[in-house]
Amino acid sequence: MNRSGVSRRRLNKTIMQSDGNRIHDSFTILGTQHFPSYLIKGDRYALIETGISCSAALAIQQFHDLGLDPRLVEYLLIMHAHPDHVTGVPFLLEAFPKAKVVGSAAAQKVLSKEKAVRSFYLEDQVLSSALLARGEISALAGSRPEAETVIPVHLAVKQGDELDLGRDCRLKILETPGHSPCSISVFWPTVQALFISDAGGFLPSPGRNFPCFFSGFQTYLDSLQRLKQLAPQVIIPAHNPVVLGEQAVAQYWGMAEQAAHKLGREIWEALKAGEESGVLADKIFQELYQDDLTLYSEKNIRGCIEALINRIAETGDDFFKTG
Repeated sequence: MNRSGVSRRRLNKTIMQSDGNRIHDSFTILGTQHFPSYLIKGDRYALIETGISCSAALAIQQFHDLGLDPRLVEYLLIMHAHPDHVTGVPFLLEAFPKAKVVGSAAAQKVLSKEKAVRSFYLEDQVLSSALLARGEISALAGSRPEAETVIPVHLAVKQGDELDLGRDCRLKILETPGHSPCSISVFWPTVQALFISDAGGFLPSPGRNFPCFFSGFQTYLDSLQRLKQLAPQVIIPAHNPVVLGEQAVAQYWGMAEQAAHKLGREIWEALKAGEESGVLADKIFQELYQDDLTLYSEKNIRGCIEALINRIAETGDDFFKTG
């Protein structure tokens, strides 16, 4: 235990193939089961996904347990500006003082707004309490190192930018909106590994995909297609297990696309039949709010469902009449 009171229990430290062989010695998984952070170790280090307060505190402990030098952490990558991806930043910046926070310009804009950041930390409390109740952590992380009212993004990146860590660790930035306008993904060519954050949806339980086209239905599908065309051997989502192997990767893409099409069409058909959007939102919430989605507040998931309905109301006719 340290001052945060978070357990030192470790998770998987290296991505493994099905035969137990390491994919790459420079890759380590830190954090908690549902909110992992991914450490890439070249001559300098990058941490992809900054998580929530308690996952960041645990990741810091795990980093030190591995005997690594915190001065080598150069980048902290925010994949998009949602609370479950950014509220760990203040803890990580305190532990890794030379690190620069990296994200899209759109994420930078969102995280400069005090009202938004305050609301993010309210959701952080819900998520942290849920992990504590499940036994995934042993205590809450405590207060932030400083009373920040915004979350800094020091380096704004765009499509085609690269972060070179040395030793075959060159990370390519991809803009993948659809989940949110500020979403990015990261491709690591050496390992053919693709960090997609929430671009492929959220898996509340095995075999179930909650599609997350919160900012655009067509742009969400387009982002999936562009990611799929990279033909990665490894898919690394934000909250779900790493996907390994040609067959598993193909199944993942298929499930993500099928889930988006299925829910999108169901929403479109209900709206065309005259169902009121609020009633429809309640119905979908009752069907979907279970398993790991219950880590999040009811308010959060209801807001997500309302966003899905709005996106289909905006674009459904154009897509489903011909799709």
